[in-house]
Amino acid sequence: MKIKRFMPFWTGVMLIVFLSGCARVERVRKPEEKSVLTITGAPISVSINVKAPDYPTLNQFKQRLSEIKGVKSIYQRKFSVSQTSELEIRYIGSVEKLADEIINMDFPDFTLEITDFDQTSINLKIVPLTTEQEY
Repeated sequence: MKIKRFMPFWTGVMLIVFLSGCARVERVRKPEEKSVLTITGAPISVSINVKAPDYPTLNQFKQRLSEIKGVKSIYQRKFSVSQTSELEIRYIGSVEKLADEIINMDFPDFTLEITDFDQTSINLKIVPLTTEQEY
């Protein structure tokens, strides 16, 4: 009999523990500002496979990637000019949102082409801009 009385209590506790690990967006209002959107929750691991023409270009891409809101860390797993380079990103948000942020980045020397993505990874190519020589 006593066990049945505590079942709703333990069910509620388990629900709170489960939901505390999910990512969520909260509105924070500061007295001197309008409401500010902050991202909270546990970061997800996203694998980004990059075909880059050289290491300085990949490094420039990594630097700009670190400036995206929600990116917590970047780990370079592999670099290769002849093959795909691998990055692991810890990101708070969805992979689709990260892909949207990546494709909207502007670079003076190259463009980005996302070839595909799924729930855990993004595949992209860094394409150098060709400069026409004047005669």
